[in-house]
Amino acid sequence: PHTIIGEAYIFRQIDSIWTQEAILVSFDVESFDSEFSILGISSGLDGDYAVLGAWNGATGHTTAAAYKIPEVDQGTPDNNIADAGTGLILLPQAGAPSGYATLAVALKTRPTQNVYLKLKTKKDSQLLLDNGGEAVPQLIVQFTRDNWDIPQSIRVRGTPDISGELTGKIKYKIKAGSAVEYQFVTPPPVMLTILADHFGLTSPVEGSVIEAPYEFAWQPYELATQYILKIKSDAGYKYKQQVNPAGSCTVDLCTFKPDFNLSPLPKNISLKWRVIAKDQQAVYKKKTPWVTFTSH
Repeated sequence: PHTIIGEAYIFRQIDSIWTQEAILVSFDVESFDSEFSILGISSGLDGDYAVLGAWNGATGHTTAAAYKIPEVDQGTPDNNIADAGTGLILLPQAGAPSGYATLAVALKTRPTQNVYLKLKTKKDSQLLLDNGGEAVPQLIVQFTRDNWDIPQSIRVRGTPDISGELTGKIKYKIKAGSAVEYQFVTPPPVMLTILADHFGLTSPVEGSVIEAPYEFAWQPYELATQYILKIKSDAGYKYKQQVNPAGSCTVDLCTFKPDFNLSPLPKNISLKWRVIAKDQQAVYKKKTPWVTFTSH
């Protein structure tokens, strides 16, 4: 079993006897390095279910690195959905270290109508869900007869201004069509490691007066690979440029865009500047507040 990349075993206890319930395999098998895919290093218990495996690239060999949510059968009007097994298979994938964790969510069998999955963090949880770069407490994912088996990635983030090892639980509520609701099911805790966010502008500071060469500096953002410097004024001067990720740059303010060519830049012009940081896929995008300064 040690040669099977990204695999994990699920065992179920019935009358004190443990039997193999399922085998979970990563939806993105190629992203796992076989050197770190040994089964049995990570283990976890959740009621009558036990998990062995698998490697979680974001936080290492964490407890319950893979798990199964039991099927929910409430005797709903659409028994085909319940009987077919709307239980979810959730598998943490390797996300950006110290940034977020990713859950891949899919149905086990094709439903007879649209199924809506509502994900919600607990009020006292340290975790939030990612919605296009915005941290939110809940999301709704839709599955149809066409996409039921296509994994949809749910990013889990830490709440702002909290760093360290974070844990929390996420509730799942399933709706079939527009009327049928299934009970809440709660998976084992999701574990994250979040670095403190110190992203911000260093100089020039608010209200300062600067002169050529115009130097700008900022505190880098841990998850960013690209930085964009923006400068503007109420008079219409604009500047936008991708800059060195090292955290500082020197700018010729005589080349404002789109059609200004000033030499030298007039004195006593009130300007604003900010930096936008993002990762390569633009999943995470952060902006500093505007800071006002004066040219001299």
